[in-house]
Amino acid sequence: MKTGSVAGESNRLELPTMILRIPRKSEIAGLSSPLGTIIELYHELGLVGEERNIAQVFLTGITRHLPRTYRRHLIPKGSSGSGKTTLVRIVLEAFRGDVEEYTRITGAGLDRKEGSMEHKILFIEQLDGSQPVQLRYLMTEGKLTILFADRNGVSSRREFDGGPVIMSTAVGTVSDPQLTNRVCTLEIDETEAQTARITHRKLENWTNIHRDQEDSALRLLQEIDKECTQLGSHIKEIKIPFAGQLEQVFPKTLPMRRGIDRLLSLVAAIAFLKAALEMRPQVKVKGQESVYVVALPEDLNDALYCLGEAFSDSLSNLTERYQEAYEALCNNSSASSKEMGRILQIHENTAREHLNELIANGLATRTQSKGIYRYQAQLKSRDSLQLKLHASYTETDLRNWFKQQFPNNDADLIIPQQTGVDDLPVQGCFDSGSSLGTVRQIERETGTNDEIVPNNASEDDNSRTVIQRQ
Repeated sequence: MKTGSVAGESNRLELPTMILRIPRKSEIAGLSSPLGTIIELYHELGLVGEERNIAQVFLTGITRHLPRTYRRHLIPKGSSGSGKTTLVRIVLEAFRGDVEEYTRITGAGLDRKEGSMEHKILFIEQLDGSQPVQLRYLMTEGKLTILFADRNGVSSRREFDGGPVIMSTAVGTVSDPQLTNRVCTLEIDETEAQTARITHRKLENWTNIHRDQEDSALRLLQEIDKECTQLGSHIKEIKIPFAGQLEQVFPKTLPMRRGIDRLLSLVAAIAFLKAALEMRPQVKVKGQESVYVVALPEDLNDALYCLGEAFSDSLSNLTERYQEAYEALCNNSSASSKEMGRILQIHENTAREHLNELIANGLATRTQSKGIYRYQAQLKSRDSLQLKLHASYTETDLRNWFKQQFPNNDADLIIPQQTGVDDLPVQGCFDSGSSLGTVRQIERETGTNDEIVPNNASEDDNSRTVIQRQ
């Protein structure tokens, strides 16, 4: 068993070490190794599939450590019994000490809430359409200011401070547009393949005895969160220096106004996680403990993977109603707006609006015959409808950006040796003596085993975590 010691103790108390191996390549196609490792740990906790959703819930949870600007809120949607609440609860186990869970919450309850919810997660089991308006203000302002009359009829002012990360679940569509504009929604996997995976796992659980595997996975996830806690208290800002490369690619649609924040805030959360694991550049201001974390193009790729097809559809205005119209048009060689109205069971004018939207997105054409406009679908593959974002960034680009942002030489650029990105072949070293909360012993193995291995997990809360990168 590998052991560690506590500095300063004369007897060199030996403590068990938990090892989390982060392979150079993820076992989940399309996702970077750190996030793939975290997902695999949650699979050990009993979840199956749902890779994108697991990553999003976890990343949303760790944003509670960040300044309020970077905090995300999340609502998984799905049919009753699809497992959305189970997924959220299992992911939140890694943050259990900071989670406040309620079956239902009222406006009066929030108005009278005592204590701060700063750096907390507020989990409401399921939205039912009666959620209080106060939730919106907690998301955007991070505080509530209440004017109320006391028992003597005198007006008094009360403030409830603290902007929690808010999560809930919903059956079907969330009816409150003001709320949905402030949260990220994700769709639970309801496919037959996912049902088969869940069935297999449940039957396996009824068959086999599970010993320490789940406890070890949970402990490792909690230790990762502790690393995020320590770094988060020093974060000044998270910057995406290659963001300007994306301007010409983003669609010029109304949903893009909020969509860009949803995408880039997720990029920032991913960069924060990797910085806590010593895998992202940081800028340390001299004479201060504040740091800036720098995102890399791989973080953008991870974010697009997590958001999936639904995000691209929403930015292209291809909401569910437009997708339905497009699919109906694909099944008919040619149709008028009146015929499409009958097919979709909507008014002819509404059908015409949908068809014109498809034309604007390059998914349909229109011809006139005998005074009647007829529409034809432009058949495209699903891949061609996806948002194509790409950015390149080199070490030279990074150093030039740093010089532009800090021309007075009042900060240091710290580049870790392990960035996980091929197009940034950095040769710098990480200051492991820093007080910024990312200090740990890095051990390298001589083997090539890429498995995630919790090693020698102990019930002793004082055990350490060693991060290995292969």
